[in-house]
Amino acid sequence: MALPINLYTNVVVNWVIPPGITSVVYDTINIYRSSMEAQNYDLMASIPFLSGGNPQTSYTDASQGITTKGTVFYTVIFSNSLTGAYNGPYLAYKALTPREQRLVLQLRDSLSRFISNTLADEEIRQYLEGAIQGVNVYSPTTSFTFFDLPQSLEPLVLLGGLIFGASMNMLRVGFTDIQYSDQGWSLNANRMDKMGQTFDRVLKMYNELLAIAKLDYAEGPQSITTLMVPWGMGNKLGNILEIFSILGSAGR
Repeated sequence: MALPINLYTNVVVNWVIPPGITSVVYDTINIYRSSMEAQNYDLMASIPFLSGGNPQTSYTDASQGITTKGTVFYTVIFSNSLTGAYNGPYLAYKALTPREQRLVLQLRDSLSRFISNTLADEEIRQYLEGAIQGVNVYSPTTSFTFFDLPQSLEPLVLLGGLIFGASMNMLRVGFTDIQYSDQGWSLNANRMDKMGQTFDRVLKMYNELLAIAKLDYAEGPQSITTLMVPWGMGNKLGNILEIFSILGSAGR
């Protein structure tokens, strides 16, 4: 196999083989693409189910440049070319870019191992995507993506992803109170109230940081060690680190 000359120039589509889908029943994988996530998927390519004796789980869309990654969507259907039988569609994921990989790794390291050990990279990427949209809708509105997000806003996006990830994964724990009774002594720990107080505190600090960052950008960033933040956020670095400390310990 030849060494690739260029990397991350086109959209790479990945999928998993669902349980029960085997080469005994299906011999073809059909990849569909749309510019709208909810509808109008057209057949883009059909490839053999097996390659070198193993199921194929990836396809490179050479017609789409990597910068269009956020505007195209994919799904796959498994079929039998002889009988006409098919199964699907199933969701397909777009491979992470180097920047997405780095941010996912940083967020995974910030989340409690209790949470991050159960999450796939794509799930963590979705928390970061939600955080970027949260930054965008905060007035004045913007339209940043993973490709053009200013480096100075990365700390806020990581914080937003941390809030999304911790809150969504800790809710199932908070719904269950702890009750204990022994020889007349009883204990009832309301975990939801405690979590609510924690997240209220975190969101207050986060909104203060976001308000400062979105008001206006200085002509140049202020460098604090290796962390780049807007000028107005320089004196708020303690709040950033405090949020990481609070949510990073969630679930421990």
